[in-house]
Formats: sequence, C-alpha cells, structure tokens
Amino acid sequence: MRTTLLLAIALCISCLNLQAQTKKPKRKPNPVFAPIKDDPKLPRVLLIGDSISIGYTLPTRKLLMGKANLHRIPTNGGPTTKGLESIDAWLGKGKWNLIHFNWGLHDLKYM
Repeated sequence: MRTTLLLAIALCISCLNLQAQTKKPKRKPNPVFAPIKDDPKLPRVLLIGDSISIGYTLPTRKLLMGKANLHRIPTNGGPTTKGLESIDAWLGKGKWNLIHFNWGLHDLKYM
C-alpha cells in the first residue's frame, strides 16, 4: 500500500513537471493593436474603449480607409478608473482630430 501511494505521488509530480515544461504556442498579435502609419493628408481618429471597441476597431478601420487614420489604445480600456489613470498616456503627444470614447461597461460590476 505504501509503495503504491509513493508511486502515485511520484507519478503526479512527474506529470506536473512535464506539464510545466511543455511550451505553449505563441499567440499571434492581435491586428487591432498594430501600429498605424498615418497618411498626413487624413484626419487622425483615436478609439478609446474596452473590449466592445476592440470588436469594432478593424471593421471601422476598413470603413474609414482612405478617409481617416484610425488608431486605438494599445489595450482593453477596462473600467473608467483605468481610463482616468491612463488617459494622458493614451493621448500621447500627437494631435487628434476626433477621439471616440467607449468604455465604462465594466463599471457595472462595481455598482
């Protein structure tokens, strides 16, 4: 019985060790967060938002192709508190012709 128990424990430890050594495949970068090369003739638009805005960034970028340089923040904007903490960094040093805000849905979980 004792030998069986020790063998079971050793097997569990070796399985955990093997699992820790297994390399996870690298995730492809999300094209939503890819840097945008501005066309200086077009207005600059910035999307600031949560996961909902991540979902419509690429279709909106496609719709505005040739009409505007559509940028977005490099992350999920999360709750309003994160936005307030990060707004200066997200705005950066460039000038924006239009800033679209869409975040705060995460705030509902704090109400």
